[in-house]
Amino acid sequence: DETATTGFALILNAGTLELKRLGEHTRLELGLCLEINRWTQLEIGFGVQDIVVRSRLVGRRETAESSTCLEGLHALLKNTSHLTLAAIWSGHPVDCLNGAIEAPCLTRTQVGTSTDIEVLARWSFANDAFKQTIEDDIDPSRHLTLVNMPMRGVRSSGWTGRNMDWKNAPDEYAAIAFHADDLSDCQWSTTIAVRVPAGMPSGVYGLIVD
Repeated sequence: DETATTGFALILNAGTLELKRLGEHTRLELGLCLEINRWTQLEIGFGVQDIVVRSRLVGRRETAESSTCLEGLHALLKNTSHLTLAAIWSGHPVDCLNGAIEAPCLTRTQVGTSTDIEVLARWSFANDAFKQTIEDDIDPSRHLTLVNMPMRGVRSSGWTGRNMDWKNAPDEYAAIAFHADDLSDCQWSTTIAVRVPAGMPSGVYGLIVD
């Protein structure tokens, strides 16, 4: 939920993937490691009672897999209210990711089959790199909202090296780079205001709060 008290988070800690149940202080190591500066395709599958995480280096066939059973998983998934990428949302971003993400997608598969896949939502980061909202390719009324202006137009897994300008090859610059110290307008409420007297000469002034 929006207070980060219920739900799950997939966390990257020193190159190792961990699963955290929000509202609790325990983390479960999944035994999956990600290589630095290498694009990895991650697949997180939620079943009735288990979570399966698969990772594969882009361009490779080998897939690593980890699964775990979690009590009360089905009830928590039914009450899911939102999706947050690259951070945990607790009214503001916390535990932020330092890394890049490309083309997140949500799908649904019928129990007992691996071929009947329905795409529920998909976001492409290739277009409109100046915007801070990203429309869902399936339903444009749903969108991701970027917080603190992460870097857009970043080299993605399809980068060939033949185009140095993202505007000429947006599909090669279809990632967003997130940094824990990214910052834009904090939208803090005004706590103090000072009226500058007319005729004040240009200069540097300080305000002492007693």
